[in-house]
Amino acid sequence: MEAFRFFGGVPRRLVPDNLKTGVDKPDLHDPQINKSYAELASDYDTLVDESPLVAWSP
Repeated sequence: MEAFRFFGGVPRRLVPDNLKTGVDKPDLHDPQINKSYAELASDYDTLVDESPLVAWSP
């Protein structure tokens, strides 16, 4: 991926933001990651962190 090349490496974990392109079935406890997204993570030896995002408030 161009972004990985641009930044000079691959992060240890990827955190999907529940976009339909990255998450097939959003669920607080067991989200279902898109197959292509999971394969990308596997190919680049990185973790997909399915932890739910915490809402930020000022």
